[in-house]
Amino acid sequence: MQSCCPPRSACKSAQLKACGESVGVFYYRVANVGGRTWTGRVNTAQLMRGSCVARLIGLFLIVWMCVLVCGDCTAGFYTLSNTGTIEILDSPNPPTRSKPYPSIITVSNLLGCTIDKLTITIHGFSHAFPSDVTVLLVGPQGQRAILMAQVGGQTRLSVTNLTLTFDDDAADPLPVHTNLQSGVFKPTNGYLAFGRTGLPYDLPAPAPAASSNAPATLGVFNGTDPSGPWSLFVVDDSGSDFGEIKGGWTLNMVVSGPLRIGIGNAQVVISWPVQVRDCVLQLSPDLASPNSWTDWPAVPFESAGWLYVTNSVTADMLFYRLKYLTH
Repeated sequence: MQSCCPPRSACKSAQLKACGESVGVFYYRVANVGGRTWTGRVNTAQLMRGSCVARLIGLFLIVWMCVLVCGDCTAGFYTLSNTGTIEILDSPNPPTRSKPYPSIITVSNLLGCTIDKLTITIHGFSHAFPSDVTVLLVGPQGQRAILMAQVGGQTRLSVTNLTLTFDDDAADPLPVHTNLQSGVFKPTNGYLAFGRTGLPYDLPAPAPAASSNAPATLGVFNGTDPSGPWSLFVVDDSGSDFGEIKGGWTLNMVVSGPLRIGIGNAQVVISWPVQVRDCVLQLSPDLASPNSWTDWPAVPFESAGWLYVTNSVTADMLFYRLKYLTH
């Protein structure tokens, strides 16, 4: 049996045996399905019979998966916070950097994971003129998103000690013309309401160049590796007013762990970390219908920190995924 996760140094030299009944392992991503019980963006292995060419493609993807899945990933739900106060400063030459700039949360021990869903919460937001404030989130892989800009009223509607959560699935965006209140909102670039295509300025360095074109959606982070520094850049883009984010900010993530695949003859062994208890293995003959997935009927076998199932390849094509259950 050949594992998709030999030592990394051996990845390039991995070989499939003679064609016979061997199978290729293919890699696919399945989109989110909404609901109280939902299927996250997951790694799906496709097993198919076919020609030697197909199996060589499968070998290439096995080698590619070695890089992606051999790591420290444990799928699940993670909340990380930086509780330090962010001072929203003012100056004669806006946009003015906050202090610190940026505020950073570093994610570790999730190598090989991918993000299914991300929300951000800022704690204790106070400001005399909230529409002056722009908040930009930059992920460790370079993706960036505007959380808020030009919102909270176009006249001086001050706010004190608000808790704002940014969630793509929220019912409403932040208000552009009325005052802010605590709650859950979609990320909102209020400049779009005035006919602009983005911010009228780039955030000062070290924010990435072309930050004015960042989208107002956290979906840009889906499917990316969460490991590394996450940076929250806050600026005041006008004069005369200042504020703070007294309680810092929180990063809330749902992440998927990869399935590990081993193949040999017409048998496939699927495994995942034993810590991943809030999920069920599913299989499907195709991806055409969302109702084609069925739960694995037997209890997985546990050994050395991993859960294992073994299955015979009885169809021309078969897909596997982990379905994560949330409440």
